[in-house]
Amino acid sequence: MTIVTSRAGSRISARGLRSAVALPIHVDGRLWGAIAVGSGQGPLPPDTEQRMTEFTDLVATAVANAQNRASLEASRDELARLLAEQAALRRVATLVARGIDPGEIFSAVAEEIRLLLDADSAGIGRFDLDGTAVVISGAGDEDLHTWPVGTRLELRDYLAPAVVWRTGRPAQVDEDAWSSVADPVADALREAGSPVAGGKPRSSSRAACGAR
Repeated sequence: MTIVTSRAGSRISARGLRSAVALPIHVDGRLWGAIAVGSGQGPLPPDTEQRMTEFTDLVATAVANAQNRASLEASRDELARLLAEQAALRRVATLVARGIDPGEIFSAVAEEIRLLLDADSAGIGRFDLDGTAVVISGAGDEDLHTWPVGTRLELRDYLAPAVVWRTGRPAQVDEDAWSSVADPVADALREAGSPVAGGKPRSSSRAACGAR
């Protein structure tokens, strides 16, 4: 497993992150992780959080399915209802219904969200149980992603998933939060598009951006 250090800059593109949104992922009533998108083009659209909500529901369902196979049939019916309106959601629902590895589902969801929102990056992460770090568990277009799947990223106060962990609520953090911070993670955010600046919670056990 990779741990982000000052050497993370070697993986970073020349594009700076300017805005991000993170939403919590809850599974079975508990904060499991978060899903986040980032943009190097400027502030994300005001409806970003609303457009990401159904994806967090999808990831929560995939996690719950993996934890409790006995409820799979009922979950499939619920997924069909939740995802009927959007083609992107239907594509991911197909993967969930097939019972494929959750890690593949997480990356598929991250990529669908990245494309839907025209974002530079998107990822799903799983919080450590003590909330000190998040493990990147799914990434949209890993060629553009600052931190690959499997990276363990220490949570900093200026990261949107950190706000999600503290509050259990959606969070948006813009570049002013990390523009003057001197540490390797902030350096990476200034130089590359990364989803760790915004997110939304999802429901299951307590874990952050996504999990495998």
